[in-house]
Amino acid sequence: MRGHFTDTGTRVRWVTLALLLLLCAARTPCETLDNKGWALAVPGYAFSFPRDYGPHNNFRTEWWYFTGNLKSKEGREFGYEVAFFRYGYRLPDKRAQSRFVMNDLKFAHFALTDLGTSRFRFDSRTSRGPMERPVSGKKSDWHGSMVGKFHSMGVSN
Repeated sequence: MRGHFTDTGTRVRWVTLALLLLLCAARTPCETLDNKGWALAVPGYAFSFPRDYGPHNNFRTEWWYFTGNLKSKEGREFGYEVAFFRYGYRLPDKRAQSRFVMNDLKFAHFALTDLGTSRFRFDSRTSRGPMERPVSGKKSDWHGSMVGKFHSMGVSN
């Protein structure tokens, strides 16, 4: 094997390959991209919180679901579901900083079931604004955020 890496071109290729492998290992795991440049969800993703609580703009589609049961002071029971969806329109390196240019579409769905009366209510919202803003046509309708280690949600009509 002596002399196998004496050619400068061969050495450069091996060093480049080793550096690429190290970079991929550091990112854990290397992203698999579709033909348009969006990251694909593949097995082996290493979740890291709190980083992974928020949006992942390198993926085209993602969503957050919140479900649970509630009980009023009077003892009435409810079941709820709130879902926020994000659909990427522009890749992260092509995002515009103007609030007038669409980078993502956001959709939200809220459902509430009154278990005592068997009434089911639902509503939805759409937005093209930044993720930090509420999903609504108005200024302060629905939101989801982190407060310390807890999720905070607001839905009002």
